[in-house]
Amino acid sequence: SSSLRRAFAALDLEPDLTLTALDADLIKTYVRTGLGVGLLAEMAVSANDTDLRAWPAPASIPECIAWAVLPRDRVLRDYALELVHVLAPQIDKRDLRRVLDGNQQADWPVPPTWESLTQTITV
Repeated sequence: SSSLRRAFAALDLEPDLTLTALDADLIKTYVRTGLGVGLLAEMAVSANDTDLRAWPAPASIPECIAWAVLPRDRVLRDYALELVHVLAPQIDKRDLRRVLDGNQQADWPVPPTWESLTQTITV
């Protein structure tokens, strides 16, 4: 089951999920046509969506996490290191190299929320 369904189940709730979509614009289109409520990542809501109303998700719905998977025992090329740094700017490139080389424990700073980096969702 999905993490969303598990979050609802933890609250003894069973959502009526009729439509799913991977594209945020498609979900917003569903909402605009009256098909229901949409759940979107913070980054999918913009100031241009003035016809939509956004509320922060309850704390019981976990944040999504993306993983950068790197091969062991291989030299990390500069472009790959740069990609990881773009995805996780809170991780220092030198620290990442040390961890990958086995010379340091991974003790990363907590990642910032999307909202703190970009925009405030108004209620």
